[in-house]
This record gives sequence, C-alpha cells and structure tokens, in this order.
Amino acid sequence: MPFDHEAKRQMKDVPVKLEQDVVLRPVLELEPGSFANMDSGLFELSVPSGSEAYWRACLKEAGITGLDPIREGSWFVFADALTDKAVLAAVLDAHLEEEGIPDDLEEIGAFTGGFALIHAGQLVLEPTCCGDLGNLYEWAEAVNHSDDTPADLWIGHPWLSVWLDEGWLYIKEQQEYGLPTDPRTICLRPAQLQEAVQRAESFLEQFSGRLEPVVRSRADAESSRTSAICSLLLGR
Repeated sequence: MPFDHEAKRQMKDVPVKLEQDVVLRPVLELEPGSFANMDSGLFELSVPSGSEAYWRACLKEAGITGLDPIREGSWFVFADALTDKAVLAAVLDAHLEEEGIPDDLEEIGAFTGGFALIHAGQLVLEPTCCGDLGNLYEWAEAVNHSDDTPADLWIGHPWLSVWLDEGWLYIKEQQEYGLPTDPRTICLRPAQLQEAVQRAESFLEQFSGRLEPVVRSRADAESSRTSAICSLLLGR
C-alpha cells in the first residue's frame, strides 16, 4: 500500500486540546550580542547545546550567571527568574543600549520577548522574532475572538492565527519562510485563556515591583517618572 501523505498531514493538523490549567508567563529575550562581543564561531550554533553555550558565555562576560533558558538552546528567560538587582540592571542597560534612559520617554520600547504558554507544566508556545511584553494585549484580544474566521495573534514572526469553533478557541502556528516545518494547532476554552491573561498581568506587576528600584537608580527619577518608564518597558 502506498504511503498516504495526505493522511499524515491531517494527523499533524489534529489540534491538541489543552484541558488543564494554562499559564502565560512573561519571558525576556537576552540576545547574547547585547551583553558581549564574543566570537560565535567558537560555538556550534546549529545545535541547541551549542547555541546555549554561546548564550551563557556572553551573559557571563556581563557578570550574569545562574540563569536558565526556558528550553535548551533558547535565549528566553522567565521574567520571574530575574530577581537579582545587578542582573536586572545589566538587562536594562542592554535593552537601552548606550543611550541610557532618554529624556523623551516615548523612545523607550518594551522589553523584547513576550509570553510563553505553559500547559500542565510543559512549554507549549513561545514568542517568536520581534515579540515583546506588549503582546499581552494580543493575547487578551484573542480571548474575545467570537467567530470561525481566523485572525492574527501577534507574538512576533512567524505569528499565530486564532478562531473560535463550537466553544473552543483554536490557535495555529503560521509559517514564514517555511518555518516552523510542521505548524501545530492547539485549542482551549476562552475562559482558560482569560484566566491566563489575568495571571500574566499579575506576573508583570510583580516584575515591575522588582524593576522599579533599578530604573530609579538609573534614571535618578521621581516615583511618577519611574512608574512611567516601567510601564513602557512592560509594553503598557
């Protein structure tokens, strides 16, 4: 019997139902080149272990140790892992580059990264290129999607598409330049995602509380200006 490629494709397209609690955890992308000018040719970046070794080496040059990526080879870390003030200061300085905190606060962009979707303790979806902490708005909008016409859910590129069908909210990976090679589809109840969005807001509040004293020391600013800076960094 010939191999049925269409049947295989349809099997891959079968949505994975997330029937337990889901969590959206904020993550920051610590791009290694922002922390050290290290020869990447010394590392085998084509494999996750090599990419992670390069990442750790660059962070170490900036005095950052003890952080783990959200998965092997990733440059994302969970925001709640950033608790040390010196590490937060290094991350803030790398984000602002050499300019420091500008006089015009509108020039401040949100931290690069976004939100990782966790189900039953397992990483299901993570941000993609050019995502940031402001993308929580997109996840909140997805909760309110009310029909079966797919809409974009921006987490960077490639992005996601989202639609509602028979009470289930479907979220599908989109391809860009052929990646990911096997786009996945998941589905969950809108109420699950709504709760995850609310918890993500709480995670951001906690992160903001740790970030404020670091921003205040860098900006030498009164509390109102410090709060405004933190809000921008969190994409609000």
